[in-house]
Amino acid sequence: MSTSQEADVQRKKKLRAYAKGRFHRIKRRFTESNHENEQVSVLTELCRDLEKSYSELEIQNSEYMLHLDDEKDQVKIQELHDEMESIYGELYEVKSELSRKTKNAKAQTDSKEKFKSPLQSGLKVKKLDSPQFSGIIRDYPSFKHDYDRHMIPSFGLDPFALKKCLSGEALSTVKGVDDDFNEMFRRLDLKYGRPEKLSDAVLQELKGLTALRDGDNQGFIKMVDVIENCWLDLRKAGLESEMNTSTMVSQIEKLLPSVQKKEWVIMKQQLKSSEYREIFKSFLEFLLREKMALEYMENEFRKEGNTTRDRVHLASGDGSSTEAQTDQITDKLDLVLNQVVEGLAQVAEVMGTKKDGNESMWRGGNSARRWKCWYHNVDTHEIGKCTGFANLDLNEKMDQLRRNGGCFSCLKQGHLSSRCHDRKKCEVQGCDKMHHSVPLTKKIYTKLYVSYM
Repeated sequence: MSTSQEADVQRKKKLRAYAKGRFHRIKRRFTESNHENEQVSVLTELCRDLEKSYSELEIQNSEYMLHLDDEKDQVKIQELHDEMESIYGELYEVKSELSRKTKNAKAQTDSKEKFKSPLQSGLKVKKLDSPQFSGIIRDYPSFKHDYDRHMIPSFGLDPFALKKCLSGEALSTVKGVDDDFNEMFRRLDLKYGRPEKLSDAVLQELKGLTALRDGDNQGFIKMVDVIENCWLDLRKAGLESEMNTSTMVSQIEKLLPSVQKKEWVIMKQQLKSSEYREIFKSFLEFLLREKMALEYMENEFRKEGNTTRDRVHLASGDGSSTEAQTDQITDKLDLVLNQVVEGLAQVAEVMGTKKDGNESMWRGGNSARRWKCWYHNVDTHEIGKCTGFANLDLNEKMDQLRRNGGCFSCLKQGHLSSRCHDRKKCEVQGCDKMHHSVPLTKKIYTKLYVSYM
């Protein structure tokens, strides 16, 4: 190690020592003020200063350790880790003492106030379930908040009440000290309350997200839920800055479908320079708006699907509806189906799809050639007089009509039956509907739409 490097290491070591000394001076001042029964507001201010000094100490400790060799200074590195654990324990003791003081002061204030309880007023209030914690790091901040709010006022510092709220790994953590409330919470804080552990757990879940394909609306909604929950968990612990980085936004951008990615890029370019400081907040607001829009679309799609099924059920009923209603519904279904057929035909035309690999096509503007008999691709006879098409069964005829965009009135291509100039009633006896007689009969006609809608 060169002379300059050694001097830099010594400088980092001194800065760490200064930060450590400041931490212990503030802690000593807190202890003295507590013994002198200072007001809670004074103790709270000292506790804040102590937390700031601990954060500064962590920074100086990390910078000092970066200059140590992992192999040569292994013992020194372990000693520094142990010392930081001990100092964090001292910080926890101060925070616990402040919490106890605050609760006692609040209890004294509440006892002086007169109020009528729900039982005295005759109201029956359901007993609240106690908060539960099994050892999942991300659940710990909420558990601790709920315990302080709901359990402490009723049970105080009763270790048995706390034990009943724990299970699994969390219960094993307090094994052997389950008769000491403060020691139980100290161990839980050391294992689950460290900010860096919560941050690692949240970021690990974000890394598990995978890229979404276009049209996967449900996948997008679930992904936004995960991102929002991660943000909220970090915000509870005051660690939202862990996600408020351009790197985090860029990683999530790569997972978005192309449509949302394009919209976000346009929106990001319009952000002001001052808004880049809270870029993740703007990004999350964008994702939540997109999620709400997709949820609305999904809901409308389900409603439309239910309406269509209702109409189909009515069209294929037992004759209880009037003839006029049945005709109207059938015509609407006819229009919708033909629109779908024509749209599919246009898509196939644009993509250059060839029927069975040997359909001969020529381009005249944007239109494909239309044969008189599109079933055989010949002009020697009309499709309405094609015996080959007429001999097909019903399903095959409908499949051919759908794939070739045939009109249900004249069987020719290029238009909808609602716009057909050669509309005529079916010649099959007992059927007076407006469609060609070759592929359909009245009974099959209604059933047909049920199958294809």
